[in-house]
Amino acid sequence: MEQQDFDLYFNITYLLCSFFCFCYILQLTVGKNIPKKIDSILIITFSLLYALLFGFRGEEVGSDTSQYIRIFAFVNSNQFSFDLFTDYFFIFLSLIVGYFTNNPSYMLLIVALLYLALFYKFLINLPIKNKLLIFFVFVSMFFFKSMGINILRQGLAEMLFLVSLTFSMKGERKKYIITTVLTFLSHSTMIIPIIVYLLSKKFYNTKTNALAIVFLMSIILSFLSVDLSLILNNLPFIGDKYLKYLNPTSSISASYDTGFKPQFVFFNTIFFILGYLLIKYFKVYITPFYKRVFFTYTLLSCILFLMFNIPYSDRIGLFSWALIPIIVYPYFSILKSKILFWRWGIYVFCIILFLIFNQTA
Repeated sequence: MEQQDFDLYFNITYLLCSFFCFCYILQLTVGKNIPKKIDSILIITFSLLYALLFGFRGEEVGSDTSQYIRIFAFVNSNQFSFDLFTDYFFIFLSLIVGYFTNNPSYMLLIVALLYLALFYKFLINLPIKNKLLIFFVFVSMFFFKSMGINILRQGLAEMLFLVSLTFSMKGERKKYIITTVLTFLSHSTMIIPIIVYLLSKKFYNTKTNALAIVFLMSIILSFLSVDLSLILNNLPFIGDKYLKYLNPTSSISASYDTGFKPQFVFFNTIFFILGYLLIKYFKVYITPFYKRVFFTYTLLSCILFLMFNIPYSDRIGLFSWALIPIIVYPYFSILKSKILFWRWGIYVFCIILFLIFNQTA
């Protein structure tokens, strides 16, 4: 599928999804939830549509697609060595697919199906209604397409992390441990959100005002060019590959925009405020799990702000951005008139975000 066709079908799929979500919100406005069966059918349908789009894309679609085709060929060649890679889950997946076929298109399709299937698993594990709205929020984000066609390994890792969080919420300890391990094996840097979420078990009851102060202080420090790279340089689990990001050559630094990024601060602040308002004024609907995720989102946002001085800081941003579906879901499940304005606001914001950032990946 060529770039022009991909963009056309991608936009059509999004418009259809936004139309159904518009109907959802109209139903919620009159106090009616969408039937569970209809909700599930729509989510599965749109998940398959996106998976097929990502899986059957041409090599010219996405800046990294050709690279993944080369990786697939190399992994299944006689020259391959495990010493050259750290993201073992993706390598094992490539070996399994390569055992049956040498066609890289099937590898791209399997990864795309797994990417959307993991997000679907995350959604069905959440004990909420109207889940297509959460799906819509996710596909509206500027990083959704990138994780599906460019940064595949981190995309799979982020989805595994979301699924692991739902197993934690449900108290399914073995499944939580297994998916957490797979998350780390998919992308070793995921140890950062894993550790922060573990810390949240002790600190999730931290006052929201205190979290707001920490959040604000990290923005101020970031503006003053204070960063965390010195600390991360000395962590034992940061491999040589990632140390290159922390200590980039002058050529990499020159080709990538580093320094304070107000657009990322604005974006993360919006969802911090949404979570803050829920915990502050709708306590009766807020679970300990939600508080843990909000704590995790806050700290991961602070880490992002303090990493603006390194190239590819948007990859750090994905740690917090992947949690956005959890941050916003109460706005689509609480049937209160006070939520109505915010519900429509999130819907409109998502569409605006898609229209602004939906460019060729």
